[in-house]
Amino acid sequence: MAYVDFHTQFQQSAGRPLLQLDDLFSRTELSTIRLGMQDPVASLSKPGAISLRLMTAFGIHVTTTLADPRLEALRRLVVSLLHHPLERSCDEIEAAMAAGISVAQANMLVDLFERKTSRKSLART
Repeated sequence: MAYVDFHTQFQQSAGRPLLQLDDLFSRTELSTIRLGMQDPVASLSKPGAISLRLMTAFGIHVTTTLADPRLEALRRLVVSLLHHPLERSCDEIEAAMAAGISVAQANMLVDLFERKTSRKSLART
């Protein structure tokens, strides 16, 4: 399991710290962010008809959603931002804000995952 240092990721080069994740998110929300970073993109869609029949036939019950709608919207936003470009994540951003995620929280997540995806694309070239 990888360790993500949220505290040092948001330091400006000038030495003055930006807002930190701890300032905007509760511990439960930070745990939800970490959970979303581990979830596959398939967790955003519902299982298909064949999958549902197979799970029913074999007695498998898989719950991929969180009980709290606000935390579920946050998890979906993180998964979407991690796996999709920002243009495809607009619906998830709107859904998260409708569920109670603030503009500052959404902006911080967008900034975090833009940096992560830009680093991945630089590493591939």
